[in-house]
Amino acid sequence: MKHIFLISTIVVFLFSGCLGIPEDYEYTPANKSNVVDMTVWDFIKSRPDVFSEFTAAIRESGIDTTLYYSSTTKYTYLLLNNSAMGSLTAILAVTPTNKAKWENLLKYHIIDGYYHGLGQLNFDPTPVVTLWRSPDAYMTLQLENRNSFNYSRLIVNGLDPAWQSLTNSLKYAVTSNLMCTNAVCHVLNRHARPVNNNTFN
Repeated sequence: MKHIFLISTIVVFLFSGCLGIPEDYEYTPANKSNVVDMTVWDFIKSRPDVFSEFTAAIRESGIDTTLYYSSTTKYTYLLLNNSAMGSLTAILAVTPTNKAKWENLLKYHIIDGYYHGLGQLNFDPTPVVTLWRSPDAYMTLQLENRNSFNYSRLIVNGLDPAWQSLTNSLKYAVTSNLMCTNAVCHVLNRHARPVNNNTFN
């Protein structure tokens, strides 16, 4: 019996040395940081692969670009990626006659205050105030709550039937909770549609 115990001990010792079992079992998470060390405007310009059409629309609409890099007021930005802009410009081209509509549309995607999935938002729709000062500028933000993997996914105007009918790939922000130096950002692949008005007059 002693011989069996001794042989077992030697085998365990040899295998533990061969496998290189680490002395430290502390787990180090590998999540990517959501901190963006630049203003929203600099971030948009730094990613032409994602925001080239959005950048062009901002410049051509005549909207005050300081809104995107000012740090005097807390804002939350819903940034439209090239996929969102492609489908949007197909129905509303940026032209001199449409500049006012585009300025309203862009202002609708800028929200007073900081709203993100790390504190302010929950699973219930939260009404927010946008910079488009219109009775039609109603907007709600909320988090998806189907399971623990989706808790931080942002939903814009989730009560809108047009939003609910979309495929899952379009229902949520494709990237949420980006903390720029002057604001919070969420990236959409579909523009936020006002519940009562989609013309931005």
